[in-house]
Amino acid sequence: QHQRFVTLNSKGFLHEKDFKAEQVEMLDTGCLLRAELADGSVQAALADAMSSKNGGNGSQASDLVATPGEQKQMVLQLEFDYSRRDRRRRDYIIEEESQGHALLALLQPIAERNNAALSIRAKLECLNC
Repeated sequence: QHQRFVTLNSKGFLHEKDFKAEQVEMLDTGCLLRAELADGSVQAALADAMSSKNGGNGSQASDLVATPGEQKQMVLQLEFDYSRRDRRRRDYIIEEESQGHALLALLQPIAERNNAALSIRAKLECLNC
């Protein structure tokens, strides 16, 4: 597991940074389909990430931060519309509940707007396409 900081910039990109403040990954919120907080155990989240890495939905164990001795954590689950499997899902264990809710308040409206745009595009597609 790798500990990462997650930031959201004004241009609509979610940045994952390591402890050296070096950017590890940049994800476009324009591709965000789902954002939700879930209560769960660290071990269950790690097991889910490992099983999905071996042929599942693309979640990575490196996206998770496990604190020794803690059983329950809030997990921020993000799902993106990317063709690359390793970028489709991100699960982050949130250390502070208030920060998780604040980030979710920013990301959830973006995901809802993206889903609405996808449904409109599907309805407007011509029969030949």
